[in-house]
Amino acid sequence: MASYQNSLCSLTGALVLLVGVSARSEAQEFPKHEVSAGFGILASPVLASFFDDFWQVKGNDPYTYDIRASGTFFGGYQYDVKENIALGVFATHLLVTEKYDYTLEPDIRERTRFIGLMAQGKLTWHEEPGFSFYTTFGIGRKLVLRETFTGNIVRNNQFNEFALQFTPVGIRFGGMLGGFVEVGYGIQGIAKGGLSLQF
Repeated sequence: MASYQNSLCSLTGALVLLVGVSARSEAQEFPKHEVSAGFGILASPVLASFFDDFWQVKGNDPYTYDIRASGTFFGGYQYDVKENIALGVFATHLLVTEKYDYTLEPDIRERTRFIGLMAQGKLTWHEEPGFSFYTTFGIGRKLVLRETFTGNIVRNNQFNEFALQFTPVGIRFGGMLGGFVEVGYGIQGIAKGGLSLQF
C-alpha cells in the first residue's frame, strides 16, 4: 500500500512538473503581458482646434493665429486574453498652446492640457517571430485643463471629455524588447511610434 501511494505521489509530481514546464515554455513562446510607451503627432484635439479656427469667422478684426502642440506621450499595459486578442489600459498626455493676435481687441492665449485614460482592445491579424501586424481600438475619458489669458485676465477651466483612438494599422518588430509604428486617429495621434516590452 505504501508502495502504491509512493508511486501515485511520484506520478502526480511528474504530471505537475510536466504541466509546469509546458506552461512555462508556452508563456515564453507567446508572451501574455506587454508594457509600452510612445509618442504621437497630430492628435484629435490639435486637429479639432485647427479646423475650428479655420472655419470660424472672427468679425471684421484681422488677426493672426498660431497653434503649437507638444505631441502626445502615452504609455500602458495590455494582457493577451487569447492568442490574437489583447485587452489593456493606456494613459496619455498632450499640451496645446494657441495664440490669437488681434489688431483691435486684446490678444488671447490659451494653454490646454489633455490627460486621458482609456481601455484598449487589440486584434492581431498576423504574427511571427520578430513581427506582428495588428489593429487597436480604445475608448475612455480625458481631463481637459485650460488656462485662458486675455490681456491681464486669467481664466481657468476644467472639464471631462470623451476620448477615442482607432488605429487600423499597427506593426511591431523585434523580440521581447521591440519597437512599433502605428497609423490611426484619436487622442494619441495620427502617426505614432515607441517601444514595448513583452514578457
